[in-house]
Amino acid sequence: LEAHPVTVAQYQSFIAVNPKWAPGVPPALLADPGYLRSWAAGAPLPDRPVTEVSWHAARAYCAAAGRRLP
Repeated sequence: LEAHPVTVAQYQSFIAVNPKWAPGVPPALLADPGYLRSWAAGAPLPDRPVTEVSWHAARAYCAAAGRRLP
């Protein structure tokens, strides 16, 4: 576990390297229609915790960071 929540900026960096996790891209099997829904109007502030992330996306983020979900 991390000491602090993953920020929007950190998740954006992950998406830049892994565009298959960009909003609207993952198939329904991996992310429901609410996945990053609020980003449609522009990403939230970069220092805010990222929300609306599927379990599969969180797992991929953790793997890319050399970590894992609990």
